[in-house]
Amino acid sequence: MMLSEFNPKAFLPKPPALAEPFTGFTMGEHGEQMAVKNDIARERQDELAMRSHHRAAAAIEKGFLKDEIVPVWSGTNKENFVDADNLVRGDTSLEALAKLKPAFDKRNGTLTAGNSSALTDGASAVLLANSDYATEHGLPVLGYIVDSVTVAVDPKDQLLIGPAYAIPKLLMKHNLKLYRDWE
Repeated sequence: MMLSEFNPKAFLPKPPALAEPFTGFTMGEHGEQMAVKNDIARERQDELAMRSHHRAAAAIEKGFLKDEIVPVWSGTNKENFVDADNLVRGDTSLEALAKLKPAFDKRNGTLTAGNSSALTDGASAVLLANSDYATEHGLPVLGYIVDSVTVAVDPKDQLLIGPAYAIPKLLMKHNLKLYRDWE
């Protein structure tokens, strides 16, 4: 390669892409494809979204998530203090959700800002360590990883369906059932 063909921009970091690299589609676009393929109506999506928002709001109100929501300061002068999940809409209704326009497929889509996770749907941190390390450093053991399973799906077909295959495999392997008493 000749020096005149060298592009120094090739060494610059690349920002994360929103599109999945194998398909070129975003999660929202994949969600739209799956909604069509699996015949999931907008009304069903909105009902699930409303129930999810109501349950999350109730869990926050009852203090179930107090240890999961960590207060942070933001802004250049740390003038903003955030100590609540600002994506939970405990007062949402089916009527409010029905008014929202499609976010990904503007013409025929069913996924909206109200029934989809936000692009900024959270942040997390975890310290994964063995129990000896936790004990030695006075850290509480909050859980254990007892098993895992790997599944593969064609990303061009239904990229987001992997958990629907993985979760039942783990449950069956350990003779467990999905807990459905969320109310």
